[in-house]
Amino acid sequence: MPYIAHASVKFEDDFTDRIKKDEWHFIKCVENIEYRWKLCQDRTYIIICGLFDDRFVALWHAKQMYVNLFYSILKAGFKISTFGCESYESIIFVPSIDGDETTFFQNEEFFFRHKTFPNGHLGPGVFEVDKSMDEFSKYDVNGLICELLVNADLSLDNADEYIFLYSRESQKLLHSIALAEKADSYGMKMTVFCSLLEHLSESADKDPDTLLVLDELIENVNNTSLTEEKKQQLRNFLNSGRKMSAKQRCLSLCKKYAKENYGGFSTKSIVDEAYSIRSAFSHGNDCEGKYSACAAQIKLVVLDVVKEYMREREKQDA
Repeated sequence: MPYIAHASVKFEDDFTDRIKKDEWHFIKCVENIEYRWKLCQDRTYIIICGLFDDRFVALWHAKQMYVNLFYSILKAGFKISTFGCESYESIIFVPSIDGDETTFFQNEEFFFRHKTFPNGHLGPGVFEVDKSMDEFSKYDVNGLICELLVNADLSLDNADEYIFLYSRESQKLLHSIALAEKADSYGMKMTVFCSLLEHLSESADKDPDTLLVLDELIENVNNTSLTEEKKQQLRNFLNSGRKMSAKQRCLSLCKKYAKENYGGFSTKSIVDEAYSIRSAFSHGNDCEGKYSACAAQIKLVVLDVVKEYMREREKQDA
C-alpha cells in the first residue's frame, strides 16, 4: 500500500483577506513527489506529499515538512491556534488497531494512521491509502463552517526544503516557541524566548584576562587582616564572577548561530531589549506598554538559533 506524508496546524480566526476553503492546491512536484496544500473549514491547514512505497520514508518527509511549515508560518506572521507539537507521542495509541504498546512506541508507530482509524491529526503524520493522493480527502477533519480571512502570503514553493528533522529533542524546542507565540503577556513571551536561549547555551568561563584579575583580587583578599569568615565571603563573591552571565551566554550562542541583524536591529540590541522586558516582568512590573519593534525580533533570532543548533546536533549524531 502507498503512503502519504502529512503535516498540519490550526489557525486562529482573525484574518483579513478571504481564501476559499476545502480545495486542494498544487504546490510542486520534486522527483515524482507531489506537494499539495488545503485549508479546511475548521481552520486546519494541511500540507501533504506523496506517494511513498515505504512508510518510514514517508515519515521522514512528514517530519521535515512539518518543521518547514512551522518556520514558514511563524516568519509570515500568522496566528496559530494549535501547532500540534505538544508532545512527541502525539497520536493516540489504540490497542485493537496498533497491537503491542512497547513495539508501537519503539518503532515510532504513533505517527502512522491506520485506514480503520483515519481521524485527522495536527502535526506530522503518515496516512495509508489504496492508490492515489486524492484519497486523502477521506481523512479530512469536519469542522465548524466559518469565514476565514488571511492577512499575509504563505509561500509554499519551498515545501521540500530541509530545515531540520522533527525529533524528540526538536519537538521540545518547537513547543517552547509555540508557547511563546501563544502567550497573551508580552513579558511572558520574552521570558520563554530568553529561557529557551539560556537552555541551549553552555556554561563557560570569562576571558583569560578577566580571570587573571580575579585571581589577583582573591590573592589580595587572602593578604588582608579580615577574619577568615569575611575572607571566604569575598572569595565566594569573586569566584562567582568567573562564569559568564546568562545573558552573556545567550549572546555567545547567538553570535555562533544567528545573523548579525534582524529588522534593522543588531542581534545584541534585540537580546538586550528582550532581557530588559523579561526582567521587568519577573519583578512584577507591567510590561504591556514596553512593546518594541526591536524586542519583537527575538522570535526570528530564536528560530535561527534553534535551526542551526539542531543542524549541528544532527551532524554530530550522523
